[in-house]
Amino acid sequence: MKTIHFLVEYTVDHFVAEEAMMKHYGYPDYGVHKIQHDNLVMDVAELIRQIESGQTLLTVKIANFMADWVKEHIIANDLKLGAFLKAKAGNIG
Repeated sequence: MKTIHFLVEYTVDHFVAEEAMMKHYGYPDYGVHKIQHDNLVMDVAELIRQIESGQTLLTVKIANFMADWVKEHIIANDLKLGAFLKAKAGNIG
């Protein structure tokens, strides 16, 4: 569980930094993107609560869910954000 807690903390820190960047550069899909972040954090917090209380076992299925969410989020959203930021950088200077 120590590793899971570390990964959650790292993910939250990443989300905070990413959200600050989106706000700073006026990313038009900020609201939707932030909701996705918030939903994942809440879902994972609930999974951890269930695992720690013995209601759920940490299984490959849960680990795969988390990995799949991250991959899908990166492909569907973070690449779009990256293109937006790259275009913004091209307009600076």
